[in-house]
Amino acid sequence: MGLVVFLAFSGLGGLATERWTLLVARFVTGVAAAFMTPAGLALATGAFPRGRNAPGPWAYTPASARAASRRSASRR
Repeated sequence: MGLVVFLAFSGLGGLATERWTLLVARFVTGVAAAFMTPAGLALATGAFPRGRNAPGPWAYTPASARAASRRSASRR
């Protein structure tokens, strides 16, 4: 359900011609993403065995976000 709402309002945001429409679409998309996050984390947690190597995927996530933010900041 969250994915359907996310996709629908993402499309609505892409087609928005008014600022308020874009704002509402972005807000609803963010709420839908927040509802989908636990499911994604559950899938990622179940895919990796518990043990010493399990934190590997979790270490990659902040590192990739930091790299992406540096890249977008350098374009400004």
